[in-house]
Amino acid sequence: MGEAADDMIEQEIERWKQEAVDDKVQRASNRDLAGKLYNEARLLAMQHQMILIAFTETHYQLRSSNGWILNIYPCNRRLYFDRKHKTPPYLRLPDEWTLLDVVKAATQGA
Repeated sequence: MGEAADDMIEQEIERWKQEAVDDKVQRASNRDLAGKLYNEARLLAMQHQMILIAFTETHYQLRSSNGWILNIYPCNRRLYFDRKHKTPPYLRLPDEWTLLDVVKAATQGA
C-alpha cells in the first residue's frame, strides 16, 4: 500500500479512537444525570403505584402494580422488558431521553 493509503488508515484509526472517547464521556454524563433525576423519578413512579429501584448507578428497574417490569440502563439508553431471556430484546432511546422521561412515559401508558 502507498503512503496515501497509510494516511487514510491512520486517520480512520484516530477517528475511531475519538468516537470511543466521546462515547465514554456521553455514557458517564447519562449515568450522572440519571443519578440526579432518580429521586424525582422515584416519587413520580410512587404517585402512579409504581416502584422505581436503583440497583446500581447504571441499572434501574421500574415495576408496575399490574406486574410488568422495565429494566432501564441510562448509560447506553436501553430499555429491556423481558428478564427471562439471557439476551432479551431491547429498545434504544434517543439521546435526549432521561430516566425521568422514561418514568413519565410509563406512567402515561400504564
